[in-house]
Amino acid sequence: MGYDITIHREINRSIINFSSEQLLNVFYGIVKRYNKLENFELLRLKKIELWEMIGRDKNSYISTEINNLIDLLTQSGTFKIKENIKLSGSIFIIRQEDEDLTIEIPQLYQKYIYNRTDIKNIINLEMIKSVEENFKTKQNILLLKQADILKIKGKYNKRLYSLLMASKKNSKGLYKENYTKFKEVLGIKPTYQEGTINKRILNLDNKELSKVGIKLLNIEKKRNEILIKFSYKEVKKKNIEKEILKKIEEQKKKRKEEEQEEAERKEREKQELKELKKYLTKSEEEVFAVRYRDNKFIKKDVVTFNMYVEILIETEDELKEKLKNRRNNILNEDEKEILKRSF
Repeated sequence: MGYDITIHREINRSIINFSSEQLLNVFYGIVKRYNKLENFELLRLKKIELWEMIGRDKNSYISTEINNLIDLLTQSGTFKIKENIKLSGSIFIIRQEDEDLTIEIPQLYQKYIYNRTDIKNIINLEMIKSVEENFKTKQNILLLKQADILKIKGKYNKRLYSLLMASKKNSKGLYKENYTKFKEVLGIKPTYQEGTINKRILNLDNKELSKVGIKLLNIEKKRNEILIKFSYKEVKKKNIEKEILKKIEEQKKKRKEEEQEEAERKEREKQELKELKKYLTKSEEEVFAVRYRDNKFIKKDVVTFNMYVEILIETEDELKEKLKNRRNNILNEDEKEILKRSF
């Protein structure tokens, strides 16, 4: 299925100050790393790893930009989980030492960000006291895909994706929320006019969400409440096996073409050598190889004592004249063999 991020629904729908889409990418990237840890031990990373969580190439790494993101990640806030539950402080405590980072989740928030052991217990129904409690626990789990988060552009679209996925049931979903809170959760500026919100965010033709299989069907705003109906169809990965077989066939075709070109080249050389034999001197000790094409001399390679000397020629008479003037063109058996291999 490709889901690789597990987080509590309530913390996901809380008002978190995501001032940029980069911050969103890093937040969910860290949550994903914690999902893989057995317990809530310190998460150790390099700054460059945060850079890659953003979705950037490591060759374009900018240290100051990462430092700014760390400052934003560790800002304190108040998170309203439910009507009667409020959490204060920062979700992450990050310590720096040069390019090394240690990240800690305070105990207050550990209930809302799962580690590997938590996920195993929920899946295996371990440490669950009752069916009702187990049902509630599973209801609180939200599964997301890091690939989808990175694929979607824009912080509003990324945040909307996470909210809609929490309201999804199979292939359909209905998201319902107080409209004022909805805007606060998305981080929409108070100065934004409704027309701008409708055009930029609440647009039925949202191409960013369609990248990950979400299609907005209907949006209603009434009595300070927003209702979003949507459909969801998982975007399947390309059939890797078919892609591999296709590449193999392409490589075979390319290799066959190269082999054919090589065979044609050898045949041309064979014919060329046959044509050149007319222009070799009568003496077996003197060897001259002349390139010949379309009844016109192109150039002549003289192989003498293991050395090539290029001589441009235009006519057979000029060649004969040069042959008369040549001296010391006697080749030994090794040198003759070199000449044969050359042509």
